[in-house]
Amino acid sequence: MEKKLLYGLIAVATVLGSICVALICTLIGVSSRAKLYSTSLENFYKRSLYELVSNVNDVELDISKVISTTSTKSQKEILYRISDKSSCAGENLAYLPVAKKDSASFFDILNHISGYTRSLCENLDSGGSLSSENISTLSSLHDTALNLVFTLNDYLLSLDFDYEIINDVDFRSDLEAGYTGGLDNIEDEQKGMPTLIYDGPFSESVVNKEVVGLPEGEISATDAEEVIKSKLAVYDVKGIKYEGDSDGKIYTYNFSVICAKCTLFVQVTKQGGCILSLDAMSYDAPRNELNNEEIKTGAINVATILGLEDMTCVWQSTDGSISYLNLAPNIKNVIYYPDLVKVKVDRIMGLVIGVDATNYYTNHVERTLSSPSIDLATAKGKVAKTLEVIDSNLALIPDKYVGETLTYEFVCTWKDYTYYVYIDSKTGDEANIMRVVKTTRGDLIV
Repeated sequence: MEKKLLYGLIAVATVLGSICVALICTLIGVSSRAKLYSTSLENFYKRSLYELVSNVNDVELDISKVISTTSTKSQKEILYRISDKSSCAGENLAYLPVAKKDSASFFDILNHISGYTRSLCENLDSGGSLSSENISTLSSLHDTALNLVFTLNDYLLSLDFDYEIINDVDFRSDLEAGYTGGLDNIEDEQKGMPTLIYDGPFSESVVNKEVVGLPEGEISATDAEEVIKSKLAVYDVKGIKYEGDSDGKIYTYNFSVICAKCTLFVQVTKQGGCILSLDAMSYDAPRNELNNEEIKTGAINVATILGLEDMTCVWQSTDGSISYLNLAPNIKNVIYYPDLVKVKVDRIMGLVIGVDATNYYTNHVERTLSSPSIDLATAKGKVAKTLEVIDSNLALIPDKYVGETLTYEFVCTWKDYTYYVYIDSKTGDEANIMRVVKTTRGDLIV
């Protein structure tokens, strides 16, 4: 009897144990699925937030551009883009778990911008033009968009690295969701609303072009070492180590070059034996701080030593102790933007630590340019009256699609912004417009 009771208790314990194990496994599975769902939802929220910020940044930038152009074609392209980006920003906002009381004003602003710019597009499509009143309203919209940019970007910067949106969401209440997305700091910007932003100009102009700028003939890796010794004597070369080849758009021999003050990674082209790029992997030079003019002079001197002649500085930006410069040939008072050379200088050490001549050797050929059909004064008259022109040049620029265009380049300002406006020297049409964007890591142009 006792044995039967014991066996019974063992059986019951076994069953209960099995049930407990099954229950624990079930709970673990549920927990795992819940965690997976939570992670997926958090990723979705963060993606929506970052896309919202990106779209609002683009809207602010494009509004400032449309104010600064007189080309109907450019106005239509930019206005359609503003309308679409505003709508996308509204969709991003709708995906975020923001309380209605915090998001309602923001939705209205985005809808106003999208609707108003769309109406301007339709007016231009019908043969109309932007009136002074339209420009004034767009200027007001720009102030609004700029406030949104500052608010959203400040909010992003305030977040901790491991912050999770989902932790602030109260899923029981749509009116008091808990998460604000920083929108509770946005002022009511609807007053005066219409009813209804490192690199310089043309820095990426090599895209999808065949290489035409290298001299004829090929050299060996041994010949390339001699090129380095000759061209980089200013660096006081102590040793050269061959690191292999790169068979890309431009075939190069690659070397580590030990110099008196630095170690360089250098690429020499197989065709023509030109130094395509150099980059300091490490350097230890005595302090020799340079001012901006000395930096420009030093960059141009090194470019000349490398065989890159007639260079002038067309862009300079600084990030900490490093200055980034774009050099371009200036031949007979025409700047050749397709033939850019990028140079990096440590302004504290007074040392050129980087050169990239890919654009130059991709595009550089002798060109025969036709004389402009319009004069400087006529071209200047094509620049929007809202802009103040502070400098002008003749400039050959890469076409938006293919080829090159001789233009008048106008450096302009509006409010605290700087623009580069390019007027076709043949037709008088606007060929391009760019705006300088100040960032924490120097100036960019877009």
